[in-house]
Amino acid sequence: MTVSNIGIASILSDPFGVTATQIINYLLTSDVIDEKECRKLIKGQAKKKSDAIISSIQGFQIESDQALKK
Repeated sequence: MTVSNIGIASILSDPFGVTATQIINYLLTSDVIDEKECRKLIKGQAKKKSDAIISSIQGFQIESDQALKK
């Protein structure tokens, strides 16, 4: 995630939990971040950190070879 400029692991307590997994999957299939779509993916207690989560994924860049490493 660090190589792709995704800082979500520093915001969420479980970087492999439901919210993180859904956001990462979304980013793997999107070229541009739709903030409203991302906010829909944020679940439970993570909703309190919505703004920080969105900020942490701004400027992400996933190269085609990275997307294949799921």
